[in-house]
Amino acid sequence: MKQQVTLTRQAVRTPRAAAVAGIIFSVLFTTSMVLIRLALPEELRGTDIADWLQGNTTTISLALTLVPFAGIAFLWFVGVVRSRLGSMDTLIKSGVVTFGRAIMYTITNVYGVRMAGVFMISLATIWMRTRVMPRVFVFLTYALAFLLLVLRSSLAIIYK
Repeated sequence: MKQQVTLTRQAVRTPRAAAVAGIIFSVLFTTSMVLIRLALPEELRGTDIADWLQGNTTTISLALTLVPFAGIAFLWFVGVVRSRLGSMDTLIKSGVVTFGRAIMYTITNVYGVRMAGVFMISLATIWMRTRVMPRVFVFLTYALAFLLLVLRSSLAIIYK
C-alpha cells in the first residue's frame, strides 16, 4: 500500500514540475525579450550606439541576466518531460517506434536524394549559363542528377 501511495505522488508531481518549469521558462524568456525590445531604440545607428550604451546598460544587463535562468528552466522542463515519457516503454516494445523509424528513413532517403538531384540540375544550369565551369562538368552534373532522380526508383521496382 505504501509503495502505491509513493508511485501515485510521483505521478502527480512530475506533470506539475513540468508545468512549473514551462511557465518559469516562458515568463523569464518573455520578460528578457520584452526588456531588450523596450531598451533598444529603433533609431539607433552608427556612432549613436556608443553614446547610448554609456547611459542605458541597466535594462539590457537585467535582460541578459534573465536569459541563463530561462535556459535552466527550459532544460528542467525538457528533463521532466523526458523522464515522464521514459516510463512509457510499451510504445517502444510494441513496434510503433520501429515502424516510425522505417517510414522516416524511407521518406528522408527518397526526398533527400531527389532534392540533391534537383539542386545539381540547378547548379549545372547556372554553370552552363555563366560559363563558370567547363562543359564537361556541366554535362557530367546533368547525368549524375538524372541518375539520382531516376535510377533509385528503377532499382526499387526491380528489386521488389
